[in-house]
Amino acid sequence: MYTGAYQGGVVTHQATHTTFPGDYTNSETRNSYVWWDSALNNVTDYDAQSHTGALYPYHATYSYDTNGRLSSVGIVDGRSRTVSFVTDANGLILQRDENDANTTTGDPRELHFYFNGMAVGDVGNNGT
Repeated sequence: MYTGAYQGGVVTHQATHTTFPGDYTNSETRNSYVWWDSALNNVTDYDAQSHTGALYPYHATYSYDTNGRLSSVGIVDGRSRTVSFVTDANGLILQRDENDANTTTGDPRELHFYFNGMAVGDVGNNGT
């Protein structure tokens, strides 16, 4: 049974099997990394199988700017979308926008405010 892989302080592959009375669930997570000052996620694949046998795949691809700060994540799951980020010079996220190409509903947007590196407020259209 494959239980995982470890590379220089980073878990790169993890497989789990959980048994429930009469049911079972298998899941597997695979991560790949890009190396900046530290390891940063490049791709995450997650596959889970429910007790009914249904498979739930998830795929995320991370993109970074020229300074190694997160700029976007492409997500493919039940609601495929791109999440874009605007960061400051310290890598703090100032703005988070989702785009799922669905024109009938508004896309979530969040603005984050900081003073002297401390969070002082958040504004968004994605609930409380």
